[in-house]
Amino acid sequence: MKITTVSYQSKYSKEENITTISELVTKIKIEQETDFIFFGELALSNYIISKDYLELNSVSLDGKEIETMKNVAKKNCVCISFGYSEKAHDNYYNSQIVIDQNGCVVYNHRKNNLTNKERLFFSEGKTPVSFFVLNNFQYAISICFDMFGPTFHKQYKSKQATIFLHALTDPQDAKFALGFSGRSTLAYYIAANRFGTENTTYYNGHIGIYSPTGKKIGLMSDQEGILSSNIIDKKRNKTFLKIVNTFKIGIHLILHLKKVINYLAWSTKNKNTKNKKG
Repeated sequence: MKITTVSYQSKYSKEENITTISELVTKIKIEQETDFIFFGELALSNYIISKDYLELNSVSLDGKEIETMKNVAKKNCVCISFGYSEKAHDNYYNSQIVIDQNGCVVYNHRKNNLTNKERLFFSEGKTPVSFFVLNNFQYAISICFDMFGPTFHKQYKSKQATIFLHALTDPQDAKFALGFSGRSTLAYYIAANRFGTENTTYYNGHIGIYSPTGKKIGLMSDQEGILSSNIIDKKRNKTFLKIVNTFKIGIHLILHLKKVINYLAWSTKNKNTKNKKG
């Protein structure tokens, strides 16, 4: 199976995003011959957390907008996943939907670990990580901060996944953020993100794919684009994977700390130089 993750610059309205994502799905399916196309958090809207904006751009799970996307998946015979602001009765959720190649909804994950700003508008989902089976592959899925915290790790360890999908709205350093996350899942780690400036915040669009052994398959930042990889489902020794990935995470942290220390030293030196000139 082949999976493709997307760094996507969303448009202002849900209508524009539905059109753009539909066109991208068709294009990516033809060019990559992929089986699964993964878009990030709230891909059907800008990341603008205000009542007026999100009410205008929220959609229902059984609404015409989702029906349109189900038809796009079916027409192209490809699985798709994208984030959206979901309206359910009197509640709103930051949700990530998964649709199979037949246009059927496989799963709808609702973000659990909301930011303080998101809590002003969104209701919490039931769990920080969800599990589902699609085309004989075991999947886990989380949205951004869902992945961080003791509840996530406890629930994630209770089940086994071949593929971990991580939908993001994240402006952080790509190499550190994705490297750390990718090496801690013991699965194929697939990250999808948004790109561009929205409401004065710049999102660098970093996306990545890591193997269960922590090997970086692909990494991209500061641009719109795609990454693809073939997924091989085979039994792996989880104890061995944990040892290897823990070692790689340690090295990763050391390199990141070295980078931070060097930057602080450079910053202090240049600050002192500036003061002397003044």
